[in-house]
Amino acid sequence: MAGGAMKVEGTGRSHLYKGHTTFAVVLIAIVAASGGLLFGYDNGITGGVITMRDFQTRFFPEDLSAHSSSTNGYCKFNDQLLQLFTSSLFLAGAVAAMVGMFTSKKFGRRATMVMGG
Repeated sequence: MAGGAMKVEGTGRSHLYKGHTTFAVVLIAIVAASGGLLFGYDNGITGGVITMRDFQTRFFPEDLSAHSSSTNGYCKFNDQLLQLFTSSLFLAGAVAAMVGMFTSKKFGRRATMVMGG
């Protein structure tokens, strides 16, 4: 059965922690959850946009064959640039996380938040 390997209560100095769930903690949790929600929404919208005929006509005209009337265009695209466009949000998130890690180590979390806007 999972979860029985660690004893949490009474170990170390955890009894000295006097923290409570405050308004700031709840607000930070809501903002973090909203960020994840928006990131997933953006990825879903991007996936839907790449299947639109107008988008492909303008940016990826070589992939219009996937829109023929006899086949379903879903998952029929074989273009590395189109795949890079789809993964650009993940790549940007990974790069931003690495930059945030280095700046928070060098300048601290508060200065990193101020620099991020």
